[in-house]
Amino acid sequence: MRHLEKKRIVIFAAGTGSPFFTTDTAAALRAKEIRADVLLKGTKVDGIYTADPVLDATATKYDRITYMEFVERRLKAIDSTAVTFCMENGIPIQVFNFKIRGNLRLLHWRADRHVDREPCRRMIKEILADCDLRQKRSVEVLRNELTRIRTGKESVGLVEPIKAEAWH
Repeated sequence: MRHLEKKRIVIFAAGTGSPFFTTDTAAALRAKEIRADVLLKGTKVDGIYTADPVLDATATKYDRITYMEFVERRLKAIDSTAVTFCMENGIPIQVFNFKIRGNLRLLHWRADRHVDREPCRRMIKEILADCDLRQKRSVEVLRNELTRIRTGKESVGLVEPIKAEAWH
């Protein structure tokens, strides 16, 4: 949350842990929770197509498509649950090809609310460095707490106060 408060770009990568919800739906839920300006969908193609362009050479790219058009045409680039959730909550979706190096830096959203022009790669490195530092601190706290445990005295209360701040 600290990164969001400082108006930094935050990248989430995870599912919901529920078997019937995709990572697209998880992304839409997180976008709503953090009041994101846009949901960026990284995939193997550079937009929404009439069919999968990897499998269908006749597939054509949409320049723009509404949420309803996406759902009505039963397109498969994004889970329809995620699309309707974004529609109901006014969250724009921008699809980009994550396989093209530097593509994330090229994304800008609305003229009045551009993504910071500082290269995203540098920000990502800073975020990962911060995560590494937090993880090292958490491991050190755990190591110190575990050195106080004597064998033969097992208790759940010994590990309850231990918290991990970051995972990656």
